[in-house]
Amino acid sequence: MKKVKALLCCLLAFLTLSGCASMLEGEYTSVRQPDTALSDEENPFPVIHAETYEEILDALMTMIRTGEEFGVIRITTYEGDVVTAVNDACMEITNNTPLGSYAVYYLTGTVNRIISYYDAEINITYKRTLLELANITSVTSLRTLDSELRYYMGVNSSRETISVNFPEVTPEYISRRIGELYYEDPSLCSVLPSVSVEEYPPGGDERILDLTFRYPYTVARVTDMQEKILNAADELAASVEGLQKGEAVLRLCETLAATVEYDLEREQTGGTDFHLSDTAFGALIDGKASGLGFAMATKLLCDKLGVECVVVQGRRDSMDHGWNIICLDGDYYHVDASVFTQVGAENAYLIGDTWMSDRCWWDQTLYPACNGPLAYGDFAPAAAMATPAPTPAPTSAPSEAVSTPAPEAAQAPEESAPIPEE
Repeated sequence: MKKVKALLCCLLAFLTLSGCASMLEGEYTSVRQPDTALSDEENPFPVIHAETYEEILDALMTMIRTGEEFGVIRITTYEGDVVTAVNDACMEITNNTPLGSYAVYYLTGTVNRIISYYDAEINITYKRTLLELANITSVTSLRTLDSELRYYMGVNSSRETISVNFPEVTPEYISRRIGELYYEDPSLCSVLPSVSVEEYPPGGDERILDLTFRYPYTVARVTDMQEKILNAADELAASVEGLQKGEAVLRLCETLAATVEYDLEREQTGGTDFHLSDTAFGALIDGKASGLGFAMATKLLCDKLGVECVVVQGRRDSMDHGWNIICLDGDYYHVDASVFTQVGAENAYLIGDTWMSDRCWWDQTLYPACNGPLAYGDFAPAAAMATPAPTPAPTSAPSEAVSTPAPEAAQAPEESAPIPEE
């Protein structure tokens, strides 16, 4: 028995002196003698003190926000298994928090027991730079999100990162809203960008969203295209300055119909792939546009005039087609400049729902009802008279212009040649 007691005493002394008591604590725990412990000032890495699990989480988040790759969390008076708490905190940060999920590749902790407290040595490997973390924009409402998206589209941004704290903002919502903003305001950008959205972490209320914008052309070209569109729209709007709104919009639609080729082939082909004819650039600069391109140009011009206008996306003759709804004196009307030449302006300007629904389909729940009292004829005579007649060429006999207006201005030439006297 004495030999057994002596052997046990020797074994206990050996374990104490060799520092192998960590076998009782787990593979991440080791024991240091008091004389090897470092004070906060002596430690080469930042030291953050924690007593609870929540404070351990906060300490890890502080290190990530400041870009620390190494650090120490000094844990005192913790009730529970410190090793398990540190491991759980590292997993929670990287898997369940927006910043950790977005910024961190690996987050590990090695716990060292130092008599009356524990030091958790933290090692962090990042997948983002400090500049990327600093450029995350906090979005606190849908209105703020709209403002940010409009800004990104206006500067033709290629990548942006935002943080949100409400579940409504999903990748699908972002993509849909960018499309809505594009059609609501053609002055934002010349082409509709596609956008991919990565969520960190997927699901939940609080997330970081990494947005990547893609354009069919270089950013420099897209920017140049938009400048040309806005200049052309300003010039056209200036040409009808002083006219009442209904007359001004009609004149601009007549100008588009006379100068832009209707791209019927594009409408017959259809599809959602990018096509220049579907843009205001196609109508105002390229001189060839689908119904949607006409509608985008009309919307931009109406915005310049201060006329409420929306782009309608529907179908005409079994083909995808775009046109506009405008508001005059509080009432709404359909306007389709793309078919002025084919069907006559009187059948395409200030049209009601009843007549329009016989020829076109659109989701009427998404747009205002069109049943106002005005019609093409209320503005056609004034529009025709607003265009000065050209100076006639010299003839052998004096001529005199006929002043009687045509019954339908869109079917008569804008400029009437003088008729010689008999």
